[in-house]
Amino acid sequence: MSEPFVSVVIPVWRDVAGVADAAASASGEEVEIIAAAAWEDAEAVGAARRAGERLRWVFARRGRGNQMNAGAAAAAGEWLLFLHADSVLPDGWLHDIRSAADTGCAAGCFRFGLAAAGWRPRMWERLVALRVRLFDLPYGDQGLFVRRDLFEAVGGYPDMPLMEDVELVRRIHGRTRLYKATSAVVTSARRWERDGWFRRSATNLTILLRYRLGADVRRLARHYMGTSEAVVGVMARAPSRPGKTRLGQSTEALRRALLLDTWDVVAGEAWDAALVFMPSETAEECAALVRPAEGNPLLLPQSGGDLGERMSAAFRQLFAAGYARVILIGSDLPSLPSSRIADADRALRTGADLVLGPAEDGGYYLIGLSRPTDAFLSGISWGGPDVLRQTVARARAVGWRVETIEPWYDVDSPADLARIATEPDARGSRTRQLLGEQPPERPPS
Repeated sequence: MSEPFVSVVIPVWRDVAGVADAAASASGEEVEIIAAAAWEDAEAVGAARRAGERLRWVFARRGRGNQMNAGAAAAAGEWLLFLHADSVLPDGWLHDIRSAADTGCAAGCFRFGLAAAGWRPRMWERLVALRVRLFDLPYGDQGLFVRRDLFEAVGGYPDMPLMEDVELVRRIHGRTRLYKATSAVVTSARRWERDGWFRRSATNLTILLRYRLGADVRRLARHYMGTSEAVVGVMARAPSRPGKTRLGQSTEALRRALLLDTWDVVAGEAWDAALVFMPSETAEECAALVRPAEGNPLLLPQSGGDLGERMSAAFRQLFAAGYARVILIGSDLPSLPSSRIADADRALRTGADLVLGPAEDGGYYLIGLSRPTDAFLSGISWGGPDVLRQTVARARAVGWRVETIEPWYDVDSPADLARIATEPDARGSRTRQLLGEQPPERPPS
């Protein structure tokens, strides 16, 4: 089979069923369609596949730019067309891309349209057309298309939590003339109808102006998307997959109880929650585990070799998602008071570069950073008695401010399980029940 002329990449988040119309509008000869889903949609994608959905799916960390890059990396087309999941392409759209190629343009966009009647959507369409004409600045909801070699030459979409389309167009300027199709990509008006036409439009314009004036894009993204400044990630292995343990006989039920009790500690609090899972092929299982949680928890797979590499990758990914403070804990802390996490976040918020929660075995049950870093955790003797000391020494060697919070213990041995069963604490209810104790109600944090 010959390679497609165009690869259509559709980023999807929390709208797996809704992507069907966008995909249908893009179908045609010499076209491949790739839906790039966030990991937290793995359960819904699995259900769609079992129902006969024939779309090609890839997964990436939540964020349009990151998801579209993942889709582009899997694509084979000479041209890449990026289409939002709530948009549909016009009839004859493929002809527009061929016309761009024939006129020597290596990138282009469609006209913007809204699927709503009345004077407000028509006014907004005209204002967008004016912006594109005056500033040569289309947005992603106009169906940006770019020749693959140019997309790769400019480094693709930047890994930014917002304004990734503006930055891609900026990178393209000076390398090619932007082709402007006369036909329109029509986008759902649900966001304008939900937020109010004037408010939505004013918000979009304000964010663009602030970004152009140099505002921190991560802060803009948090304000726009309503996310917290801090995120707590739980480093976990899927319960169905046994790993190394000193617990003796570790059953899937016990691993699940430990993970879910630990998840209860972080979910629904003042910070956002993330499940950093392994292995990646258990995404559907892990998405189902945290599905009921409040606040749209983030999912991402662990990557790297030893624990230091995997934590470094998690820090990097979560900072790239827009967070100002990132805290990681293990999945074997079923009775951890959430106040410990609040203490760690407070330390980071008030100037600490690194915060650690000492564990009783010489390591730590919690680590938090207020800045992204690479290779900080490489070369540490994981599992040894000097993990905490080595980490502190490395941080202080580069001038970081280090703070520690109150110690706690992780469940590493049968003695730790016995401790969970006998402590006068209502946390860890699933684990307690599995150990034969009927737990009291969990108190508020």
